[in-house]
Amino acid sequence: MTVAERFALAGILSHREPRISIEIGTLNGGSLSIISKYSEKVYSIDPNPEVKDNLRKKFENVEFITGFSQKVLPNLINELNKKEEAVGFVLVDGDHTEEGVRKDIEEVLNYIPMGPLWILMHDSFNPDCRQGIKAVDWESNRYVQWIDFDFIPGFLSSIPGWEDQMWCGFALAYMEEKGREGELKYDELLGRQFDQVFPISSHAK
Repeated sequence: MTVAERFALAGILSHREPRISIEIGTLNGGSLSIISKYSEKVYSIDPNPEVKDNLRKKFENVEFITGFSQKVLPNLINELNKKEEAVGFVLVDGDHTEEGVRKDIEEVLNYIPMGPLWILMHDSFNPDCRQGIKAVDWESNRYVQWIDFDFIPGFLSSIPGWEDQMWCGFALAYMEEKGREGELKYDELLGRQFDQVFPISSHAK
């Protein structure tokens, strides 16, 4: 994550201090260290069993769930709904394919919020991730109040090994237990920039 993304992540969490958070995609635990600090309890989902082995002693308030999100996330969401647990924050940063991103978000949207819920989606400037985010039928979920596809901007990378690739960026969606009144509000600040950058990126090739 970029410095701006880490500040945004910490800013949301420190302001809300959620009782329960979910992280989809943990890897080395960089973002988990921030989420864990400000949350009462965190569910970490990652397909690599080494994540749990390497990190469980560092985070006492984290329950590690090993498995692909498409398989384990539905069970977690069902349990949270049954117990009426108050989830206040979700980070979607696992499968970076268009279908994988879409399915992760759609499963998160099956959760019935008990209060304010912030859904942060990483790599929103990546073409596959962005397409997955935008493919979600956000309008059909009455709890979603608004979504910002470019809450934190991404960029065209010049990092060795990642040259001309479009990465980073945060999309942000907000849900409330109170149903939405009126139309869903969208914001896409970098829509034109995305369209201009994509043809010169390696993704277009």
